[in-house]
Amino acid sequence: MDHGRVDIMMPAARKVLEGDREPDVAVLMAACDRLLDGQRAEGAMEIWNSLAEQHRIPLGAVGGGGPILTNGTFRTAPISHGFDWRVPTPEGVSASGEEKPSGSRLTFSGRQPENCEVLAQFVPMREQTAYELKFAYRTPGIRPGTGLRWRVMDASTGGTLAEGESLSSGEEQLGAVRFRTPAGCKLARLALEYRRTAGTTRIVGFVVLRGIDVRPAG
Repeated sequence: MDHGRVDIMMPAARKVLEGDREPDVAVLMAACDRLLDGQRAEGAMEIWNSLAEQHRIPLGAVGGGGPILTNGTFRTAPISHGFDWRVPTPEGVSASGEEKPSGSRLTFSGRQPENCEVLAQFVPMREQTAYELKFAYRTPGIRPGTGLRWRVMDASTGGTLAEGESLSSGEEQLGAVRFRTPAGCKLARLALEYRRTAGTTRIVGFVVLRGIDVRPAG
């Protein structure tokens, strides 16, 4: 497939998908990523959903009647491709799984960049619709107001749709971020990011996330 031309990628991808071969999964996932980067959500969904239906990836289809967000329980280790979680792990940040119940732990050593993204996911959306991002979290060692928060963006423009509060809680608690998609927005990007607040030192500690979900807001 010609990864430089997203406009001609889908006919080639469909032919490869017809073969239903395990060795082709990597190139198909690369095509899915390329389409997402090019704001071609429908093509990316077609590839992802076909792979899910063929049981070539350990995750479900997107954009149908199931969960809006993928792998919100972290029962499957993130594959950092397609519609699953991207885990960039910049220098000074490490990621690991949590068990009983399942979740994700992101640990900050204090040597991480002052501004960095540590978790992200592309999520199919309906335009002009109100949504709510919900999650459980705890952040032992991370003080209030230090700059670890969720940001929701329109994937096509990069514009911020909503920004959550700075996360800090020694005990597990529930958090939420409400947002509304504008006209033409069919793909959002959720990101957990650290942006050091002026007057604070770089955070040292970890955040555990569980049960992340996105649903239309009532």
